Amino acid sequence: MIKKTVFLIVALLTLATGCSRKQVIPDDTLAEIFRDAYLTNAYLGIKHMPLDSIEVYEPMLKHYGYTPADFRYTIGNFSRRKSAQLGSVLRKAEEQLSALASEYEKKVTVLDTIRNVAIRSLSRTVAQDSLIEIKK
Repeated sequence: MIKKTVFLIVALLTLATGCSRKQVIPDDTLAEIFRDAYLTNAYLGIKHMPLDSIEVYEPMLKHYGYTPADFRYTIGNFSRRKSAQLGSVLRKAEEQLSALASEYEKKVTVLDTIRNVAIRSLSRTVAQDSLIEIKK
């Protein structure tokens, strides 16, 4: 009896999620998803992590409230929408990445300045010879 109930619940959930209507992702949200995908790909490339793309992108899409099926439907739907162009969405994602990069460049500059000031003001010579200087 319990097995039949569990099977029925699983079947109903599968049917309910399988029959759900696919959503078209708005262009601004799609640009944010592409931005996050670019950042994820860059991170995975640095770490040399061989992961299946669905494992990586599905949680990201879920964060925005969409499924991989919604993403595929939206990309496929671009050719049917006269007002939308995928290139403009990708340009928005690129602009967001540029803004994010300049923001981080400013933070890195500040941290480098603090580090250089700390090294100059807090280092002292412990021992010195004509060829070797030991600083602490």
